[in-house]
Amino acid sequence: MAINRKYGINPRLISLITGKDLSEIPDSPTASKLPGHYGRIVAKEMDNFPREFPENVHSLICTSCNYKGNYDLGMVAIDHEKLKNLRQNKSMDGEIASPSIMDCIQATGYFRYRQCNAAGCWKLSGKTEIDFYFGSFAAAIFYNKDAGKQSFTYGVLSLVDGSRHRWATDVEEYYLNKLAGQPADSFTWNRLANSYLKGGRHDLAAVAFEQSLKIDPAQVESLYSLGRILHEAGEDEAAVEYLHQALINAGRYERMKAEDMRDMLTSAMECLLEIYEDFEIFFSDLPKAQDMLLPGETPGSSYAFKSMDLTICPDDYKSLYPLAEMYIGKHRDKLADGTFYKSISKMDKNPLFPEEVREKRSGKKKKKKKKKKKKK
Repeated sequence: MAINRKYGINPRLISLITGKDLSEIPDSPTASKLPGHYGRIVAKEMDNFPREFPENVHSLICTSCNYKGNYDLGMVAIDHEKLKNLRQNKSMDGEIASPSIMDCIQATGYFRYRQCNAAGCWKLSGKTEIDFYFGSFAAAIFYNKDAGKQSFTYGVLSLVDGSRHRWATDVEEYYLNKLAGQPADSFTWNRLANSYLKGGRHDLAAVAFEQSLKIDPAQVESLYSLGRILHEAGEDEAAVEYLHQALINAGRYERMKAEDMRDMLTSAMECLLEIYEDFEIFFSDLPKAQDMLLPGETPGSSYAFKSMDLTICPDDYKSLYPLAEMYIGKHRDKLADGTFYKSISKMDKNPLFPEEVREKRSGKKKKKKKKKKKKK
């Protein structure tokens, strides 16, 4: 199946997951070679996924084979200090040099050369260099605007550890090198998957998220993200399972700030509402308090769900905050603006949510058209 060859796949990713030697893997593998269950499914739906950044196609020359091709670079970030030095025709150390605007940019898009499958070894065509200069002017004009709508922006792209990389494939190599030494690190697999998502590669992200969960089935960020991807791919039954598991395991997850976790679970619930298209089914199918207990564990205050007066506004995601806070357990005590305790009914202290939640609808949920399954 050559459907995904135009995007390119790193053989090292397949090698690390399968344990196969690189000599056993094609130099330019197609989606049919992706390990796991979901990568190949998602690859078929690649053109249907929403874009994080506008299409930003430019011509690049691969220095490995000296051929030129057009690629979607995603958002291009321009380092203002480096650009200023470039305009002064000096390198950062003050010596006279012949730098290029290439030295000033980073790009979010993930792509590999179509012919040789190389990545990261690029030079700009003359037209692209001019386009980048115009892009830098546009970035100055629209500075502080919504970055998600811009093709060029000023700033630098850094990973959590502070490292900076020019291309998305450089980020991939960085994480693959770490995983080569620690292949059982589920969190690093999650970080790699997130970099694929930002690069527009939902297929590779699904593979890495699945590997993260193979190592740690309670990796909440991977559960949530894989659930979202599967929903967008039309695999709603599997999506519901992963999103529910994210809710169930959130209270024991320690790698997120409470506010970020609440937002993530709120997004998960919005996704579930889109799938169910019915409030009653949505509420009745949510995980119960007993679903969140480990074997031999007894209910404690962290999982003492309360009956509450709850108003859900379809156009206000924050109206789901009290519901999300029920699932973050002890982490809700760290919230500065927690809505959980404000919503508990003073009239009813029966801790049996969600069976006895009283939900007031302030509007009908907008229905989302279901994607038609392609006949195989």
